[in-house]
Amino acid sequence: MIPKKEDANAALPPKARPNGNMAQAHAEIGVIQQAYEQGVTKGQNMTMSVAGMDVCEVCRSDVVAMAKAAELKSLTIYQHKSGATLF
Repeated sequence: MIPKKEDANAALPPKARPNGNMAQAHAEIGVIQQAYEQGVTKGQNMTMSVAGMDVCEVCRSDVVAMAKAAELKSLTIYQHKSGATLF
C-alpha cells in the first residue's frame, strides 16, 4: 500500500484504522491503489464516480493523502447520492 504522509488516525493501532490496510480499505482507496500499482497515476488527472453512499469523512482525508502519495496531478470525485463534486 502507498505509505501515507499524513494520517489523521495515527493514534489508533494500524489494524483498527479505517483504510489501514487493503483488506479494510474503502472502494475509493482501493481504486487509487490499483491505479498506482498499474503505474498509471504519476502526473495524471483521475476522475472517480461514487454511487451508493457518499465518500465517508475518513476517506475524505485518506483520498487526499493517497492522491498525493500516488503523485496524481488532480483527483475529482462525483458523488451520485448527494450530487456533490469533490476536488
